Amino acid sequence: MPNPNEESDLRTAAERDRDRILYSSAFRRLGNVTQVVGTAEIQLFHNRLTHSLKVAQIGRRLAERLTRTAPPEHLEAAGWIDPNVVESACMAHDLGHPPFGHIAEEELQRCFNDFKTDSFEGNAQSFRIVNKLAVRSLEDPAEKGLNLTRATLRAILKYPWAYGADEHLPKSRSKWGTYFSERSAFERALEGYSGALPAAEARLMDWADDVAYAVHDVEDFFRAGLIPLDRLAASLEERRRFLEYLGQRFPKWDPKVSSATLDSLADVVFPSEPYSGSVVDRATLHDFASYMIGRYLSAVTLDEKGEVHLGDEERIQVEILKQLTWMYVIDDPALATIQAGYRRVVHELFGQLQDWTVKAWDDFQRSARLPTQLRNLMAIARDDSEGWKAAGNDSNVVAARVTADYISSLTEAQALNLHLRLTGGEFRGSALESWLRR
Repeated sequence: MPNPNEESDLRTAAERDRDRILYSSAFRRLGNVTQVVGTAEIQLFHNRLTHSLKVAQIGRRLAERLTRTAPPEHLEAAGWIDPNVVESACMAHDLGHPPFGHIAEEELQRCFNDFKTDSFEGNAQSFRIVNKLAVRSLEDPAEKGLNLTRATLRAILKYPWAYGADEHLPKSRSKWGTYFSERSAFERALEGYSGALPAAEARLMDWADDVAYAVHDVEDFFRAGLIPLDRLAASLEERRRFLEYLGQRFPKWDPKVSSATLDSLADVVFPSEPYSGSVVDRATLHDFASYMIGRYLSAVTLDEKGEVHLGDEERIQVEILKQLTWMYVIDDPALATIQAGYRRVVHELFGQLQDWTVKAWDDFQRSARLPTQLRNLMAIARDDSEGWKAAGNDSNVVAARVTADYISSLTEAQALNLHLRLTGGEFRGSALESWLRR
């Protein structure tokens, strides 16, 4: 259907990118995907959608600040910085995040252990979604995904390399930004670009993500009574416990720097009383978050080569704040036991769905019984010659990719519902429920 407003559309290309991501179903799904704890918790926590919206706000303000304060020659060396591109990348950065948090990403990677040519990674999955899996328009059959600009695609590439592309690259075996099945989109993103990688706009997206994660998760879990900011402010013994945890988790960190950084936070900005929900406490916590975000926005500069630099003290502070969530929440037995169950759900879903997909590959009757979205993803894979080549023309590997595509498209409620159906668990749903057919 032609767009009646096409001629009067005054948006820039980057503004259209932002709007396409905002209106995608992949973005909407993030409202029911874990940030740290499950989305079914009664306590009000950030989920992946609220997290992404705040990352986008921080990223945009970072970009706007640099465009107003950095010398023009520094901006030119960076290839210029567009706040809409940074905001778009921030909104897209978690689209490929599977249900149940990072433990699902780790479990899907284990499920790929038998396939040496590729694996699963949330950043690469986000890149795959915007380039091949998202559906925007049928006007141009050759147009796939959201048809984003090169600038936005480049800004999404926090890890601008493929899986195992170069053993000398940092994290090339644990983190990567694209699968080989999206090689052409990856090359298009970097076409004509001669600057340092990751690009400046990708670095801004990455820092915005770190800041949002560090500040807002600490805010959430202090409010819930899990992270004891007040005890860290008052008790040297509590600080010692946390520093011991840091030393065990990161033995290469300088303990003197960690201690000094924690002291600067605890003595100056941490609340001195436990959170009670009073108006005063709510205002104090808001002031804490606002002050920290403002400080971390101001810590970003752009040098004469167009490269992004972060203040050393602020960078270490953000890492300290992130580790508070790890010690007091993620590594707590209450969450760890739940995550063990979620791992099992993901593992069993992958096994059952991949087996079903392989058997249905050339069997119309079997394929007709697949969940509709899984069948749609299988059709995309059938037509993807680049994906077949990347998989070594092995239908089992392609079926694994389709299965991972499907699992990472589910909300947590859908994943749990489907697991109960496939494993014969106690389930009071109905065969007439519609979400599997849509």
